[in-house]
Amino acid sequence: MESDSDLDALLDQVLRLPREARQAFLDAHCASDDRLRGGLEELLREHDDEDPVLKPGGAFDGPLWEELLTEQGELAAGARLGPYQVRGSLGAGG
Repeated sequence: MESDSDLDALLDQVLRLPREARQAFLDAHCASDDRLRGGLEELLREHDDEDPVLKPGGAFDGPLWEELLTEQGELAAGARLGPYQVRGSLGAGG
């Protein structure tokens, strides 16, 4: 069985492919490992069934996020994230 990091890497690779190419990828990379293939297929099903507005790994991307940003790419004062309300900027930079 592959490690979790190997599984993550394979999942990243297969998600970059068009849907119609995914089965061939799974055939090539999981031919002798039914457990790995089953795990990847389950993750792909979960990915495909996700609500596109609240997608994991995409917290700063998508229509929900775009509704909250100002034209400068900042959260607007008064925007709400669940029970939280943005009151202003705490700082910038890294």
